[in-house]
Amino acid sequence: MSCDVVVVGGGISGMYMAETLMRMKNESNVCLFEKDSRFGGRNYDFRFSQAPNIAISLGAWRVDKQHKKVMDLVRRFNISVSELGHINWALREARGFYATSPQSLKEQAYPALSSGPFGNMTVSEMFAYLWTNMTIKKNT
Repeated sequence: MSCDVVVVGGGISGMYMAETLMRMKNESNVCLFEKDSRFGGRNYDFRFSQAPNIAISLGAWRVDKQHKKVMDLVRRFNISVSELGHINWALREARGFYATSPQSLKEQAYPALSSGPFGNMTVSEMFAYLWTNMTIKKNT
């Protein structure tokens, strides 16, 4: 096997990179390597033998139609999609607790987050804080 360019990882990013290099005619001999027996990365539906007609999403399962670039990739890669319709997240569950809002779920399922640096933060503020600190640590 001979490759001018090797892309490691057959998830959506790897497939996009390999396809873009060939589509833009920057490279003609691109090899895409994936450790699993299928491409797609976290985009993965699984069917249990006990319920073969029901696909269970085991990864990135929701892409909003507003994500124009992702929807373009879906079309170009001929990836089948299913319309979920409107999802009402009226009830959330974590650690056996059920709540009607992210804030009440935080308080019930993760009481340690109700004190210390996260005590007065909403769930959205906590995610923003964590994302910012993860990004800063990766860049330093």
